[in-house]
Amino acid sequence: AELEAFARRAFAALGVEATVTRHHATSGNEAALRTALCAVEAGRAHVTVNVSLAPILGSPFGHHSPVGAYDEAADRVLVLDTFRQGWEPWWAPLALLWTAMTMVDPDAGEPRGWLVIQPPGV
Repeated sequence: AELEAFARRAFAALGVEATVTRHHATSGNEAALRTALCAVEAGRAHVTVNVSLAPILGSPFGHHSPVGAYDEAADRVLVLDTFRQGWEPWWAPLALLWTAMTMVDPDAGEPRGWLVIQPPGV
């Protein structure tokens, strides 16, 4: 909810009233995520993922990062990692990213998931 509110405030500061929708992996499905990722490729949305890095990079931490691209043919996602001291952007198969999103955040006690941010008129 905090990241959702932050995204709204950031766009509001630019004078844009964006639609921000939060999705939990346990209440959504891979098809819904895939639809959001296709919207990224079509230039109609921005997606930020909240993942456990354990299954992807072997790190015990959770992480938020924006999605840079979706390769539909290979069904993989380019995650623009924001922790530049540790990792560069990385590609992950959608199935692996989904697994990383279904892991519960131990601090929040809630499932992970993704945000879809859509500017008005798209």
